[in-house]
This record gives sequence, C-alpha cells and structure tokens, in this order.
Amino acid sequence: MVAAGVIESIPDRIPVIAWTHNHLKSTTLSYLARREQIKRVVYVGREQCALAAGAPSHYKSTYIVPGFYVTPCSNGSNISKERRAVSKLQTRNADALLSSNRGTVNS
Repeated sequence: MVAAGVIESIPDRIPVIAWTHNHLKSTTLSYLARREQIKRVVYVGREQCALAAGAPSHYKSTYIVPGFYVTPCSNGSNISKERRAVSKLQTRNADALLSSNRGTVNS
C-alpha cells in the first residue's frame, strides 16, 4: 500500500478506512498513523487488532468479528433450527460488539 502510492492517489478531502485481513509491517502501521486522511484501520478479528496494539496507529484501530457462513440450501427447508439460531446469535453478538466498539475509537 505504501510503495504503491494508493493513498496518495486519493484526494485529501476524502476520508479513508484501511481494511486489513493480515498483520501489517511496522512501517505500514506507522504510515497509517501519520496520514490524517486515514480515519480508521479495521482488522478482521480481535486477534489481528491486538497484534497491532503497540503500533502508532493503534488509536485509529478497530475490528470486526468474522462472519459465520451458512451454506445455502436449494429450497431453504433443510436448514435446521439450531443452525439458524447460531447464525442469529452471532449476528446479534457482532452488532453488540460493533456498537460498543464505536465509543472506544476516537473520531
């Protein structure tokens, strides 16, 4: 991202959210902290966010909970009540986590 000049190609007036699925190098984390245009660094999973806890960009960091994939059925009638309940519970937990996490990240 840094070497490719991706962020520099976006006009300064446009806020950017960096979405990462992997752990970033310390130079990239420092770069994200320096750029005022980057408002948030979103990690997929609490563990990935925790790995960046000591980085300068940590004050911009937040995370999402990875989704729960339910394989689609041809007619929908083969989905068990248990599977639907688990999916609904995980969605509810993710919503609660996101709403509680919003108050912990600076604007």
